[in-house]
Amino acid sequence: MKIPNQNFWDVFKKTPGALSSAESIAISTVASMAPKGTYMELGVWRGKSTISALQGLSDGFFILVDPVFEEEEVIIEVVGTIAQANPQSVQINIAPNYSTNVIPNHDHLAYCFVDSGDHSDDLPMTEVKMLEDRMIQGGVIALHDCFSQVLRVTEAYEYLLGTGKYDPILFDWEEIFKYVRENDLENG
Repeated sequence: MKIPNQNFWDVFKKTPGALSSAESIAISTVASMAPKGTYMELGVWRGKSTISALQGLSDGFFILVDPVFEEEEVIIEVVGTIAQANPQSVQINIAPNYSTNVIPNHDHLAYCFVDSGDHSDDLPMTEVKMLEDRMIQGGVIALHDCFSQVLRVTEAYEYLLGTGKYDPILFDWEEIFKYVRENDLENG
């Protein structure tokens, strides 16, 4: 379990987004399992999951993909959030575009967090099919909203496992939930 420091939690709680502290710990943990290299996040919005992943990633190049980056003020906000929470050696590249336009331009990815678009359509499956052969050995594809009411994300996850190219990463969610409760991380 990868636990961010207090400065991270202060920034995390001020950052808009539908991501719990427990999910943040899970993202930090799975990101720490990724090899060094090129990282990508599909669906950044205000960067809450980005700063969580950066707690586990190191020495790489992180491509942040979201059409909201067409607005300069959003870029400034997200880059500012990243600088507050993660002043480290990961180089950030902002891509104001849709995932399906950006993924084909990148191979040899070490980590990709998928949380773009409307999860009720075919986008999650489209994205994982585009990503499945673009990852390096040991690369990690993480899917937000898997095993929730959002069935399309779970179908995309099951597809990846069914290819035989990917193995599940299992979490001790009880350990994470216990840590979050003991440290009152959901307060506020």
